[in-house]
Amino acid sequence: MSEIRNESSLVRILKTVKIRLFRQQLAGSLTEQNYNGPKIETDPVKLEDFIGQGLNLIKHRQYKAASNYFRNEEMARSLGVAYDPTPLTFEPEDLSPEEQLTKLINDIANYSHEEPITIGNFSPHALPARLLNSPGFQSIMSRIDPNIALIGAEEWTHTLQNTVKKPLAGYENEEIDVAAYFHKKDVPLTPEFSGRYQRGRYLSNPGNTTQNANGM
Repeated sequence: MSEIRNESSLVRILKTVKIRLFRQQLAGSLTEQNYNGPKIETDPVKLEDFIGQGLNLIKHRQYKAASNYFRNEEMARSLGVAYDPTPLTFEPEDLSPEEQLTKLINDIANYSHEEPITIGNFSPHALPARLLNSPGFQSIMSRIDPNIALIGAEEWTHTLQNTVKKPLAGYENEEIDVAAYFHKKDVPLTPEFSGRYQRGRYLSNPGNTTQNANGM
């Protein structure tokens, strides 16, 4: 059983790598063409203001509104930011509630990126019937929404990092820097978000700003 699980995990990793490579190849074209619109120089002040308004929605626990806010293709175009409006939708598998939660959040996070901004999503209607009717279903949904909102904010914030070409909160590692930036703005972070790239570890030790997410 463990061998089957390991093989399944490897297949998912390879699929994720393949998707990322394709998106990276596409990114240059999308950035250059700006979706067939005129080339617009990205204003970091306007970009940060846009991000800040979305973070305020998260601060007020308006997670679905924040997710929709960060999927604004028109705003991306007006800011000169490449945006992919057709994110991959992940179909849930027949797993336990906790396993399903972990897999969905990790898959969405692994697929999402900033060049062009792409935010994964999922179809709750595709959840297995036994999971829909399980006592843990509402708990799963309440934990997925804030994570998707944070992932959307994260990719826009990576774009801001790339625009200003320096850390936003003093951390050399961009993943830690994003989390610290959110933390400074009093944005509530989920355990799943803090756990990726060991963010929580570095936020609890704010004096260390030079290590990367692998602790090197």
